Amino acid sequence: MLRLAREELSRQPPLTAIAAGNLLKRPCEHASCGECTAEPGCGWCSETATCMQGGALAPCGGGCTDHWMQGYCADWPCEHYSTCDDCLNTRLCGWCEGLQACMAGSDVQPPALTCPAGYSFQYCPAPGQALTVGTSFDAS
Repeated sequence: MLRLAREELSRQPPLTAIAAGNLLKRPCEHASCGECTAEPGCGWCSETATCMQGGALAPCGGGCTDHWMQGYCADWPCEHYSTCDDCLNTRLCGWCEGLQACMAGSDVQPPALTCPAGYSFQYCPAPGQALTVGTSFDAS
């Protein structure tokens, strides 16, 4: 039996959640990405080709270090693309001009990552033209 004094407990750092999930729910047991990501609380790890419980950022118990998908399926993770044109030709990816990086996102903003300047989901900026934070470039 482990016994801790109250003073010891108050000096311990608080616990933090690593992902959303429900340990009382039956395990996510799907053989394809589409079936897996359609079920709330489940996500697909393309690295291991397995369906696991988890949230938007990671599976509940870890174990997926590359290309975690929840709520969508993609052939390549957005981070695979290195140019704005390639990035925006991929469904569910947006371009962050400030980081010069492609990231998973919507027409408003990337869900899991922050973009310090110039996020776009529809249009790439013309050379020398900057995007404003949190807005899409208007091609008109």
